[in-house]
Amino acid sequence: MKQRWPFLALIFSALLLISSCRTTSFFKEEPYFSAMGEPSHLVITMDMQKGRELLGDQSLSQDVDPAVSQLLDRTDRISISLYDPNATEEERTEKVDLSAYAYFGGLEGNYPRFITNTALLWSPGWEKIENDKTHYFANDMMGLYAAVPKSGLLLFSNSDYMEAYEKTYAHRTTLIDASSAAKMQKAMFGFYANSPQAMIDIGLDIPLSVLLQMNSILFVIESSADGNPILNGTIVMKNAKLANSLNILLKTSYISEKRRNKLPLGDLTNLFILNEDAVEITGMALSQAQLAGFSRMFDVLFQTAGGSDQHANL
Repeated sequence: MKQRWPFLALIFSALLLISSCRTTSFFKEEPYFSAMGEPSHLVITMDMQKGRELLGDQSLSQDVDPAVSQLLDRTDRISISLYDPNATEEERTEKVDLSAYAYFGGLEGNYPRFITNTALLWSPGWEKIENDKTHYFANDMMGLYAAVPKSGLLLFSNSDYMEAYEKTYAHRTTLIDASSAAKMQKAMFGFYANSPQAMIDIGLDIPLSVLLQMNSILFVIESSADGNPILNGTIVMKNAKLANSLNILLKTSYISEKRRNKLPLGDLTNLFILNEDAVEITGMALSQAQLAGFSRMFDVLFQTAGGSDQHANL
């Protein structure tokens, strides 16, 4: 686990010099991650505070190097866009290998521009790169690029820092609709994809053949009124017939799991709602095992974006 996000540990020692004046994200009118979501991209975002409250000992900041853990404590939100740079129009026939994915994203939180960039400049292995638009820092050994363009936001990438800079900061174009982005912003976890090629196993045991019939997916995990984790989401299929089949599959899978674990079924009336070519999931209670499964899924994604590709097949 100590391999997770190694580049963060390198800059933490200098960040200890930060004064008590805290910086926060400057994205107020729309979420930072709303400029992500291109076709074939996976978008994941996590509210760190809500994650700690709901996950407890399963939190991403547990069991990591103390320097990384303290740096994560400075982070309010993590957002990542992952994609296969070698993707083709041909239909996938096997699971996604995230270790081969390119990614870019941002950490929002207590990241003063001057001090954080100075920390990167001083850290061993990092080199300053300048162009006519900005400057950033590269670590060839890790294959990582990072910088703080404005206090409150640390951008990073494993392939092209300027992609993150241009698309999510300097020349933003909103790609995730306001309603979906608001749901993701409000939740602990948010997951978004709008292409069959980007779909992965999302923790509901949906076969790959079905995943590839999806046009888009939005999942959020949040707390119910009584503090328990619930899953809400919308899955849009290629047509209404496929949506009906998915609706039946989800209901059957849900009932089978409840019976297998000898748990009450509860009210299924509005749990899965069929709406033409879409299936809406509303307030599906997650067991601790299911929550742990989703946590592991997001953990794998974040490990991939931090330079560790262990268990990266999903």
